[in-house]
Amino acid sequence: MIRPITVIVVIFVIFCYGEHLLGGYTTYSESDRDYEQVKNEIKDLATKSLAEGEDSSSSRIEVTSISKQIVNGMNYRATIQQSSSSKNEDDAKSFTCQFYQSRPELLDDGTIKTQPLQFKECQPVEQADSGESNNNSDESDVSEEQLDSSNENYGGDFY
Repeated sequence: MIRPITVIVVIFVIFCYGEHLLGGYTTYSESDRDYEQVKNEIKDLATKSLAEGEDSSSSRIEVTSISKQIVNGMNYRATIQQSSSSKNEDDAKSFTCQFYQSRPELLDDGTIKTQPLQFKECQPVEQADSGESNNNSDESDVSEEQLDSSNENYGGDFY
C-alpha cells in the first residue's frame, strides 16, 4: 500500500526537479559558484557578435538572465539587453542568445582540459518568441556530430 507521505515526497521531487529531469533549461542563478564567470564570458561573446558593423563604444550590453541545459556539455540561453549610450530606453533591443560549452575532458596525464564557451546564435526577442512555439520537437541544441562523438564515452557524468 502506498503511504500518503510517499505520494507527497514524489510530487515534491517532480515539482522541484521536473524541468531538470526532463532535460529542459533551468534558471542559472547567482548562487551558483561560477555564475559571474559565465555571465562575463557571455557578455564578452555577445558584445563581439552584436557589435559587428557598429561602433562598440556606442552601445551597452547587459545580460539580464541566463538559463542552462546539460546535453553532452552545457547549453546556455541568455537574454541580452543592448542599448545605445544615449540613455534612451526606447532604443534598447532584447536578444535571446545561445552558447555552448563542451564537457571537460580528462587527459591521460590526469589533467582536465576545458573548452571555452562558444557563441551559437542571437535572435531578436520578437523572432525568438514566434519561433519557440515551433521548436517543441526533439531537436537538440547540440549537433548530431557532437552527440555521436561523445556517446562512446558517456557514463552519466554531469558537470
